[in-house]
Amino acid sequence: FWAWHGSAMMSWHLILRTGLRNLSGTSLQQFGAAYGSGVYFGKSSNVSTGYASNTFQNWPHLEFDGVNLSPSTTMCLALCEIINRPEDFTSVNPYYVVPNEDFITTRFIFLFPKGASTKACNAMGVKIPKGLIEKPPKA
Repeated sequence: FWAWHGSAMMSWHLILRTGLRNLSGTSLQQFGAAYGSGVYFGKSSNVSTGYASNTFQNWPHLEFDGVNLSPSTTMCLALCEIINRPEDFTSVNPYYVVPNEDFITTRFIFLFPKGASTKACNAMGVKIPKGLIEKPPKA
């Protein structure tokens, strides 16, 4: 199934190189663990945008093709594919908490202007063009 993940811009270089990691209980954990240890996802994009905040101003001059992508103006969300084994993760509306990082694949990255509305897009409602992925996940 699909789910959204939001992280600060400073985190995406490492996420793209190593994948999403369960950092619960480590010095690298950035948020609490109200629903248990694991990687947190939103069923809807507006849940994950709250975690895409950028309080650090590293890469202040990040730019691509003349567009300012600095953390002060941009937030990043990922649409991730998660192995559908509900017995192995927590689902508490509006979150999924996945402790096993092997169940997670980051498929798509979305950049939004900071403060932009993502219109509460349900991850399972995203239409992926045919041929972009081999077999879309099932709910």
